[in-house]
Amino acid sequence: MFESINKTQLASLLLVLAAAFGLGWTLNGWRLQSALATVEKQHAEAVAAAQQAVTDATEKTLAIERQGEIIAARAIAAENQNTQLAKERDHAIRKLSTGRACLSAPVVRLLNAGAAPGRSGLSATPGVATLAAPGIAADSADQDDYANDIDVALWSRNARSQYNVCRERIDALRAFFVLSNGREE
Repeated sequence: MFESINKTQLASLLLVLAAAFGLGWTLNGWRLQSALATVEKQHAEAVAAAQQAVTDATEKTLAIERQGEIIAARAIAAENQNTQLAKERDHAIRKLSTGRACLSAPVVRLLNAGAAPGRSGLSATPGVATLAAPGIAADSADQDDYANDIDVALWSRNARSQYNVCRERIDALRAFFVLSNGREE
């Protein structure tokens, strides 16, 4: 079969085969370059989207942190204001109260003992206090252990102040978590 082909035809055939190979190689290169360009574009878009997501998350975190600092500063200011008001009220209470006894020593001991678990000072019969209960001294032990109107007023003011501080802290936490979950107050 190849004996009938002369050198010129063989050279022409080889030239055509080389040209076809070169053309195929070139076309395949163009196709691969196009695919590579598409992949590079998709990669660049993905990187840009990831960078934007990081930037957005960082900005949101910083905004929440700034808002948290503002809320904390408000809470501290409110606590300082409550402390100042408490001092003013304490002074006014001492000025306006007479210091007269209003809770006897047994009642004070009963109230103080109630703060400790298992030491309520109450008998099994409702409404009857057992003054000889463990940890509660009898009336004769200390006659000066009574509460006057100043003590009661200061206790009441202190309880209210502690309630206000607790309420303000809860409000501050609520405001922070509402903000950090993406909702505005």
